[in-house]
Amino acid sequence: LSQLDPADPIDETAQTLLQAAACFAPAEPIPQSLLLSIVISDSKDVDQLLLSEDGLHRLMTLGFLERRREQFAVIHPLIAAFTNETVTTSKTPVVVEKALIQFMYRQMGQVGYTGILPISIIHLRHITDNAFKRGAQDTYRLGLLLGAHAREIGELTEARDYLQKTSVAATAFND
Repeated sequence: LSQLDPADPIDETAQTLLQAAACFAPAEPIPQSLLLSIVISDSKDVDQLLLSEDGLHRLMTLGFLERRREQFAVIHPLIAAFTNETVTTSKTPVVVEKALIQFMYRQMGQVGYTGILPISIIHLRHITDNAFKRGAQDTYRLGLLLGAHAREIGELTEARDYLQKTSVAATAFND
């Protein structure tokens, strides 16, 4: 990580992207568009887009992330663990959760249901389970998305379990 200079805008963006990637399930392909959306606040801002793509390229050049099939990035489990232990801030998982929810809602708007996910189910479970552990504010949204997906594909036991956990989390959060 010492190879990333926080004074350099590209390296600063790369470090933010690395922290975000570490929130996903290690060794599973992460859609680059989802990862980039975490650091792009205005999709029409060409400078932001170029800076984020340069930051992602920097991580791949340094070996922190691996490119898979042009559209995906993968973080090694050891790099994810080290990043989570040393540099990930408490805000990072919240930002990732919000970006994932937006990403999922966009997909649902295009497809119309949650039976087909735009990401690996492993990522959705990983991020949702971590949100439940932290008692995160958006836990209920993630739980609803995961429960709805499980129901759509016929995994009724998993759907019931996540929807029950979601109900408990929503009740606890509203108290």
